[in-house]
Amino acid sequence: ESLWTCECDAKARASHVDAIPDTACKFTNIENFISEKDLAAMRTLKTKAKRYEKWVKIAKGATYNNKAYCSHHLKMCQIRRPFMDASGSMCTSYSSLGKMDKDESENLILLLSWLFWHIKNKTPLLIHENVTGFLSNLVTEQGETNGYGHLQVKVRPSDVGMAVGRMRKHLSCLSLSAVQRFYRLQ
Repeated sequence: ESLWTCECDAKARASHVDAIPDTACKFTNIENFISEKDLAAMRTLKTKAKRYEKWVKIAKGATYNNKAYCSHHLKMCQIRRPFMDASGSMCTSYSSLGKMDKDESENLILLLSWLFWHIKNKTPLLIHENVTGFLSNLVTEQGETNGYGHLQVKVRPSDVGMAVGRMRKHLSCLSLSAVQRFYRLQ
């Protein structure tokens, strides 16, 4: 059962709203997971030349919130630690139909906020979905540095019951040591 669901930003489609159980929280923006001060520091970096390295440094040392506003319960709710997170991020930076600016895209701020929140919370299993052109060496490197092994597969969405026509890539990260830590803490 879902603990929570979150849009990557305020403009994202809310296609999964009806599917969440009453006990789950709906956070409207993944940016609410990172402190306003650290998010502002990431946003002020306007130079495109290798700014992602500076974003990583800020995200690594950032303060992450324990609570955020839940639009499902209409109050501040605890961001509960999950065993698994299945997610996807905006694809325009990696899609052949988009800008192809990849790790130089400001969308990476959202992806890094998501990744480092899970790294700090030692989420055992992460499954990330995007287009087949998605390849973030940065995300792969940061995952591996923090004990996550990677498996990338291309999937036809219709094979798993999704109503999407084009091929997708699933980047799954599993850390056995994180799984073991999770069960010891329970």
